[in-house]
Amino acid sequence: MNTYIAMRPAQQTRYFATNNKSSDFSLRFWQSIAKTQEHNRWLCLIAPSDMPSKSELISAGINVERMLVVHTQTDKQAFQSACQALKLGKCAAVVTWLGCLSEAQKQQMQVAANLGNSTSLLIKSSFPQKLVA
Repeated sequence: MNTYIAMRPAQQTRYFATNNKSSDFSLRFWQSIAKTQEHNRWLCLIAPSDMPSKSELISAGINVERMLVVHTQTDKQAFQSACQALKLGKCAAVVTWLGCLSEAQKQQMQVAANLGNSTSLLIKSSFPQKLVA
């Protein structure tokens, strides 16, 4: 089961969990992410574990010319990269795949999203867990 955690500036954090891995769900998910790029801001994907092909992203409306993919070795690196990308404010959205996340780290990401006026979307394969720093 994947858990999706959406953090938008000045809004309440939203949680969504699903076992749905259909192509229809994936298309709708990426279409909703594409909407964040409407003002020509960047999309940053950090530590993606499961991503559609480039052509599927384009079909969903993702501007791949304004997309950055960051590969990391650990959850700690993914967390640090996400916070940095959020704080800089160049990205409309930062989508991060994490195995675990503490409450304190979730709050740090919310602060970073607010500072950069960016949307943070966390995709976790299980919930809840703690990240060892």
